[in-house]
Amino acid sequence: MNILSTTSRVVTAQERREDAVLDVVDFIRRDGMALYDLLSVLGDEEGADALAELVGLCAAPLPARSAVMAEMAEVALSLNMLSFREIDALATSGRATFDVYNAVRWSGARVADLCARLAAT
Repeated sequence: MNILSTTSRVVTAQERREDAVLDVVDFIRRDGMALYDLLSVLGDEEGADALAELVGLCAAPLPARSAVMAEMAEVALSLNMLSFREIDALATSGRATFDVYNAVRWSGARVADLCARLAAT
């Protein structure tokens, strides 16, 4: 056996698209409730509704990429439209049982990353 000869697996565009969708599914399954809680506490009904739709889509083994992209874009828009005043008011009110600043920052970054990955494939 020659250790210098190796074969590498070529990843197709279809596999990259499926991987991007499955990453969203994984994110929703792990962190969807925390994101829903954040959007609900912030009073963002449109974002919470889009996330609820996304949870429903992610129940399928491999959801449709276009539908996932549309709902993720809506969630991203909701997070981007939050003003610092809204976030600060919630953080100082004591209504949230979590660190609002970090929740918005982390969720926004993760959602933006997943949206970019979906769009690039």
